[in-house]
Amino acid sequence: EMLRSLVGSEMCIRDRFRNIFHNVLIFIVLLLSLTNPDIMAKGALDGLDLWYKALIPALFPFMILSNVIINLNLTEGVNMFMRPLTFILKLKKEAGYGIFAGLFFGYPACAAACCNLVKKNTISKEDANICIASFNNVSPAFLSGFVCMEILENANCFLPVFLIFYSCTLITSFIIRYIIFQKYRDTYTSVSVPMPQKSALIDKSILSALKNIGKLGGYIIVFSILSHCIMSFIPFHPEILCMLIEITTGLTVSDRRYLTFLPFISLGGVCGMFQTFSVDENNIIDKKIYILGKFISAVITMAVCGIVILFQS
Repeated sequence: EMLRSLVGSEMCIRDRFRNIFHNVLIFIVLLLSLTNPDIMAKGALDGLDLWYKALIPALFPFMILSNVIINLNLTEGVNMFMRPLTFILKLKKEAGYGIFAGLFFGYPACAAACCNLVKKNTISKEDANICIASFNNVSPAFLSGFVCMEILENANCFLPVFLIFYSCTLITSFIIRYIIFQKYRDTYTSVSVPMPQKSALIDKSILSALKNIGKLGGYIIVFSILSHCIMSFIPFHPEILCMLIEITTGLTVSDRRYLTFLPFISLGGVCGMFQTFSVDENNIIDKKIYILGKFISAVITMAVCGIVILFQS
């Protein structure tokens, strides 16, 4: 009884501190919006521009297509293509589509695909969390188009950036699979899902994609405003905090050396984490595991980049 009362009082104190933090945060946001409306407006416009010009063209068509493919059970070809990797990681072969989505389309495509596969009872929650914590990263298009061409302005960086980033991603996946999930629990169950009519299926896929892309836009705008506030009010190395918060804005003010900012890209930023969690409506994603996986990936990338810098010097 005493233990229950102690636990209850601890939770009460935690909730009280959480409420205080939320109230203080809301007060700061209101104060900034009243005293610095130009910063708030610029951050909102930049976030909206990023969402409209980059995120919607890159992700929205894929979200619709991915929902249709999963609901129609048309993932077999992709699963066979990814079978060597799912075999090595001891995952169900059906998890290959989630890995494929993460490797080729970036976050939160991997998380959205894995959550849909779990809801259809195609893969287990353990499979989904291993995939999401390992492969829910930025897309190759982001690395090549934005990082190499726009930030570094050097096409010769393609190969080293890709080799470092994806080799560290694979190392992270082995650590998560064989250390974090060292006892594999096979909770896979085969459940027959009734096939909806194709017209209803397309409607459902579009509505689901619209909902997810709208959530992503909201998070991007919020964190873009926060990044602009950081750039305006923090005098010393604000780019580091910006990359921790939202990598796109942080990269535009970075030192433009990929060996120093690749670990931040591996981490994905707080905005990337919120975007990932926003597509999970059924508490499928283990948030602690996902955040731990991102930090492991960032540390491994930092170590590899440090070794490369030592060899270059």
